[in-house]
Amino acid sequence: MSDEWFEETYEDVFRIGLKVKKWFHRSQSEFQRIDIFENEIFGRVLGLDGVLNTSERAEAFYHEQMVHPALVTAKSARRVLLIGGGDGG
Repeated sequence: MSDEWFEETYEDVFRIGLKVKKWFHRSQSEFQRIDIFENEIFGRVLGLDGVLNTSERAEAFYHEQMVHPALVTAKSARRVLLIGGGDGG
């Protein structure tokens, strides 16, 4: 297990960190910093530009918040088209 942490900091008032179990990918592209790692609780995690983007075990919470409000307020949900999911969720 790695002794490293992935930390996200917001304007010196908020910081969150996840202990890295294993690094899968770390690079700086022409456009952004990309970090992919394994965490004991959240599974595989994607960080972009030092910001936690998504993880295996938190992905459902994120996507449910986008889909459920529209579905429960629709008069009829017989046919549904979901567009998006750029993170692969």
